[in-house]
Amino acid sequence: MNHGGKRAGAGKPRTQLDERRVLVLMAQKVSQREIAQRFGVTLGVIQYFARRQAAIKAAESVNN
Repeated sequence: MNHGGKRAGAGKPRTQLDERRVLVLMAQKVSQREIAQRFGVTLGVIQYFARRQAAIKAAESVNN
């Protein structure tokens, strides 16, 4: 899949996050803004990650 355009390799590459570290920081009540700054990503990336984690947790609780 091409991100950002029709040319192969076009657009901004996906951001790689150390998800465990993000979860640790969230558990320590570090603000999403601070986490974003530490990883050099936008606040939106961290907000998306947090929403995705909440959805996974909700789905796990329904299945158990």
